[in-house]
Amino acid sequence: MEISNVTKNKKREEELMEGEETIHEILAKLEKAEDPISDQNPYYCYQGFWVHKFVLKDFSGFPFSVEEENQGVPKKIEQLCSLENMKNLEVPTAN
Repeated sequence: MEISNVTKNKKREEELMEGEETIHEILAKLEKAEDPISDQNPYYCYQGFWVHKFVLKDFSGFPFSVEEENQGVPKKIEQLCSLENMKNLEVPTAN
């Protein structure tokens, strides 16, 4: 009997996550951590680099390599996904 792709993916995910904190545990810690600029920008933790980095890792199933980190790939992704960038994008109006 062949194991379905869903079961294989679930098994792989469990193997990868074994011994690692879950995204929910990490986010809970981030929420409790003191944010030195929270007085200036109360949404910093929500839009902050660490949140995006861990969400992307969890979403893709693969962490960023050291080379990608050194090249600033996570930071570039954060900038592209920021509200500051997206609010200036043109919205398509055609159906």
